Formats: sequence, structure tokens, C-alpha cells
Amino acid sequence: MKTHVHCPHCQGHRIKTISKTTQIIIGLAIAVVGIGFFVPALFTAVGYYLFALPLFTVGAIRAYKSYSDPVGKAYCHDCHEEFEYYRAE
Repeated sequence: MKTHVHCPHCQGHRIKTISKTTQIIIGLAIAVVGIGFFVPALFTAVGYYLFALPLFTVGAIRAYKSYSDPVGKAYCHDCHEEFEYYRAE
């Protein structure tokens, strides 16, 4: 099994991978902000639903996709290209 990632464009080894945990945390943070808008919407203004439900939905989908998706993203510092790779889990 391959454990080292290299750039498919320039075969460089100076890459920065985007952590799976970071993506999950970002998704959960978006969902929490959505819940933050949802609580006032229950008691006061109906307009907060326009922010609450889409934010919560996008955050939950992003967190689940980041958790279950075997494809990772990386950025090459040599050729300045972003590419996808399969994570070894």
C-alpha cells in the first residue's frame, strides 16, 4: 500500500495535504452556527430560518462527506497545483 503522496503534475514531494479532521471540524462548526440561528428562530423572528436550516444542512453534509469520503485534497508547493488522491485508511 502506498503511504507517500507525490504530485501527479510535476512528481514533486513538497505537498500539503488537507486533514480529514480539519474538514470535519469545519463542517461541525458550520452546523453549530446554523443551530445558533435556529434557536432564536424558534422563539422570535421567522426570518432566521433562512440562515438556520441551510447552514445546518450544509454543515452536516460537509462533516459526513469529509468523514466518509476516501478522496483527499492536496496542494503542491513546487508547481502550485491542487489535486485529489485516495487516502490510505
